[in-house]
Amino acid sequence: MSQWFPDQPAGESGVQAEIRAAWETHEITMDEFARNPDLTDLTEIQLVSTGQEATDSVAGIVRLRNNNLIRKGYVIFRDAVIAEPTTDTDGVTTSEINYCFDPAHLQTVDIDTGQPGESVIQPDQTMKVMVLMEQMPDGSWRAALSETELAPC
Repeated sequence: MSQWFPDQPAGESGVQAEIRAAWETHEITMDEFARNPDLTDLTEIQLVSTGQEATDSVAGIVRLRNNNLIRKGYVIFRDAVIAEPTTDTDGVTTSEINYCFDPAHLQTVDIDTGQPGESVIQPDQTMKVMVLMEQMPDGSWRAALSETELAPC
């Protein structure tokens, strides 16, 4: 497996487990596209994300392709905390996932040369991440927004 997710904590509710599974599916889907430049139909990303996250996810893959880069190695996701969902006054139900992104075993490299590409995060850095998951009308969950901060975690 290319991603290493934290274990599901004891006491996690059924809906939190659904949100966790949707988040993991989003991350795995993005990783597959980042690793395989032959995957050119980006519509699959739209099945695991929505809103700003869908736009940002597609843009990130297009940027990798335009720069002739792919991902190698793996990411470690640590200390994931999944909030119980809340519904706002517009009837939109969301849940925040906060976690630590640890790229110690991850590289972004040039497809042809294997040389490291530019990266916003170095292997010795970590990033605090918040992903807002949104419940769709069919009851499924998708990543709607993510915010990151380079910080020890």
